Amino acid sequence: MPVDAAERLKRKYRDRLGDEDSGLFTQCTDTIIRHVGDIGQMVDEFSAFARMPAPQLKDVALARVVREGVGLQKMAFPPIQFAMDLPQTPVMMRLDARLVGQAVTNIVKNALESIEARMAGGDAAPGHVAVE
Repeated sequence: MPVDAAERLKRKYRDRLGDEDSGLFTQCTDTIIRHVGDIGQMVDEFSAFARMPAPQLKDVALARVVREGVGLQKMAFPPIQFAMDLPQTPVMMRLDARLVGQAVTNIVKNALESIEARMAGGDAAPGHVAVE
């Protein structure tokens, strides 16, 4: 995500700056992109060797966990429309909110990457993610 955000900043603001500032801005965003990629690779390698922590089960309102996971992605991808149809009455479940939140984030992230790939292939139709 941070790489996508840095690339969007680069595309949006690079041409608005003067030649000197534009070069520095491009250099800085390229550095951010490179370092985030390096950190991501280190995290992936570390995760391959690390054990998953034991789940911390608590009674949690499932809709809250889903809203939080989707909300983070929604802020990161403003051009894509999101629709959520969640129950108004709390659905309490005994779960690890962090782990379920990660799962929701991964599912939504996969949907967003699919939309971005489609749009990069020339399909200009706006993206839409529905969560029920």
